[in-house]
Amino acid sequence: IYQMGFDAWGENLSMDEYLNVCRNSSKYAQGEWLILKDPKNNIYSSLLLHKFSFDTCGIGSIATPLSKRKKGYASMLIKEALVLLAKENVKYVYLYSDVEPVIYEKLGFISLPLLYQKYLPSVCMVNVFDKNLLDFEVMNIPNYF
Repeated sequence: IYQMGFDAWGENLSMDEYLNVCRNSSKYAQGEWLILKDPKNNIYSSLLLHKFSFDTCGIGSIATPLSKRKKGYASMLIKEALVLLAKENVKYVYLYSDVEPVIYEKLGFISLPLLYQKYLPSVCMVNVFDKNLLDFEVMNIPNYF
């Protein structure tokens, strides 16, 4: 799973150094991995769910192997995650986009106004299941995760 994100998050590390950082990451240990795979255990995409409170979650570390990118696998997995979270009565699902936000807009996410962006160029986005709850003044926007 960790290797899928090496090209995006490996910076100037060797693969071994990067994997060691991942294995020792408290962020990765605290989240819940969701993995899209076939019956032969070939992995197509993965993401990490972070639960911040009873009604607020984050989706992070979205990754797909290079050979399987641009085929909709990450979108499929995100949709499944949103279904799961809706069943758990989660109201707000955040993510920080390191790619073009339009990818996530197609899945119901909206970019927070510039005033609420803390980590540009990563864009904080939210999916609110009940659009009546979309009030940036009262939302508990999580730090980058």
